[in-house]
Amino acid sequence: MGARIVNAIALQNTGLEWTLLRTGAEKTGISTPPKLFALSPGTQPTLREALAADLPRLATDLRQALKGISGPITLGIPGSWAFMKIVSLPSPSPDEIAGMVELQVDKFAPFPLDALTFSWEVLHEADGVSRILIAAMKLDLAESLGQCFKSAGLLLDRIDLNLIASLRLIQAVPGQIHSVGRQLLIFREAGQCDLVLLHDGIPAILRTLAGFDGMTDEDINDEIAHEAMNTLASLEAEQGGQLAPVSLYFRGVEPVELAGMLHQRMGMEVITASFDNFPPVSRGLGQRVLSGGPFNLAPLSWESIRNRKTALRRLIYAAIAAIALWLCAVLTLAGLLMAQRRNQTRAQARLVSLAAPAQVVRDLQSRVMGLDQYHDRTHSALEALREITEALPNGIELKSFTYRKGKSVEISGHAASVTLVYDFKKSLDDSLLFAGIELGRTAPDNTGRESFKMTAKLPGASE
Repeated sequence: MGARIVNAIALQNTGLEWTLLRTGAEKTGISTPPKLFALSPGTQPTLREALAADLPRLATDLRQALKGISGPITLGIPGSWAFMKIVSLPSPSPDEIAGMVELQVDKFAPFPLDALTFSWEVLHEADGVSRILIAAMKLDLAESLGQCFKSAGLLLDRIDLNLIASLRLIQAVPGQIHSVGRQLLIFREAGQCDLVLLHDGIPAILRTLAGFDGMTDEDINDEIAHEAMNTLASLEAEQGGQLAPVSLYFRGVEPVELAGMLHQRMGMEVITASFDNFPPVSRGLGQRVLSGGPFNLAPLSWESIRNRKTALRRLIYAAIAAIALWLCAVLTLAGLLMAQRRNQTRAQARLVSLAAPAQVVRDLQSRVMGLDQYHDRTHSALEALREITEALPNGIELKSFTYRKGKSVEISGHAASVTLVYDFKKSLDDSLLFAGIELGRTAPDNTGRESFKMTAKLPGASE
């Protein structure tokens, strides 16, 4: 497999994080240390509003921050930029799932389908039921992202979710996820909070809380605690199960007040952990690309444009290669043809000279083999019958014995039980007289006994 480079960028509410992953023949997924870049929304409240109102300025900042990057880019967006839902569906073909997903998006997204771009991936599959993550985002938001990167001289190829990449990184660390019961994960970052409720280690509910502008820290913590309790209650009503301690992951300063409020309100142990103790989110995004997952919120029109450009490049390269090959063929065809004719002539002459001696040898081999078969009594019918009789257990009655010299012995009979048949075959398997034993299909007869057929191959039968 050839080398591959993946540019993964996690877009957050305060900036972006970039990681470059390289793959090669010997190592896979070797990443550079992540680089952090601040990306100011300018006069707008958030980066999302800046995409709509201040895109040229944002593209300039993006060009300066990501100077020197080349190749396709995978972009992870905050969960508040998308609409997410986890559903359980039957497990038909991927095409049928795609149709079901479209119906689900039409139900939970607050915009018509033609104003959205959406994608999905299977989180878990068992007993004919698939637990599927569905995400959708506004089409104009995705197009604004693409235009921003294009104005910065960059190629945006995929759009993923930071939340899912973070969850995959946490799941890869032993001891973080409980495989039985319910577990609530809270991801607290600047400007938003993600809630992930797991059931038996598999995500069951995703919720993103945002819009904290103008709220005090106490009000924000109260809102998070309230939604956390509602999330737990919704799954308890459906599935129940034991409850693991709440895991509170944070970026920056530890949210001690939030942890205390959650413990007080929910009466549960709250374990805090910094995102700094885990691999960067951008690396998780790159690993998702390398794993070949189908999830991609980029509009389908981007893929058609890329396919046309790729097809045009391939056509040009193919034309150049075809011309070069044609010239080489014209220059070498005559010489190769003459060399081939000379080799063919020599080979035909050699074949004619060896034909008669080869036939003499084959005839002699046939005579020798025939003499060996008729003079060697080791594998005679009598010896075969003796060997079979000695291996015959009590409870089995032979019905027929057919000996084919130099080939095989076919026997059939009745047994009191199928176990006796298998014991009989095992005894013959251990015999040095036969090269192999094949047991045909056994079946009970009208007397209640087990009828069977068996073929014992003699040495040299396959030659």
